[in-house]
Amino acid sequence: MGTTPNYALRYPASSAAVIPYQHIQDLATDVDTTLDTYFGVVKRARRVTNTATTTGELGALRLDSIPIKAGYFYKICTSPLFVVGTATADVNGVSLRASTSGVATTASGQLTQVQMPCGSTLHPPGFPSIVLPYISAVDQTLSVLLSVLRGTSGTGTASLQVNTTFPSVDLWVECRGLDTGDTGVVL
Repeated sequence: MGTTPNYALRYPASSAAVIPYQHIQDLATDVDTTLDTYFGVVKRARRVTNTATTTGELGALRLDSIPIKAGYFYKICTSPLFVVGTATADVNGVSLRASTSGVATTASGQLTQVQMPCGSTLHPPGFPSIVLPYISAVDQTLSVLLSVLRGTSGTGTASLQVNTTFPSVDLWVECRGLDTGDTGVVL
């Protein structure tokens, strides 16, 4: 048996006796396994309660044991987020952090951070969804942490909230298929 280089789909070698039913069944099994393993939502998490308040950075939702395959294009995504602050002069935000050496914490490497002025405690900002690309040259197991934070200065606290407009905090990782590499043109 031979296998394809990208997806390890089995096919009969040219010198092998062809057993049509068996080879079709093997191929179907390989395709099912590949699609289940590599495409679509790999892991997801949901929070339907508010976080505690913080004057620094506080973990809100974490995804562990995310299998990342070398050479594939992944998206790390959140639902729209609702951050509440208690002081109008504060700048509050959210952060995505990741670790490949265990459980992600607020000390793990930062993938991105989004901050906005609180504006008013009566009208806290709604943050748009976060969507980040993630590509690895090696197979790895990833842990991703979504945290809420009060910016570098301020006097109030920050929390991530759920309500009727923002009924949950969602975090998920999708595999979008093989990475084509950077084919863009920098202008």
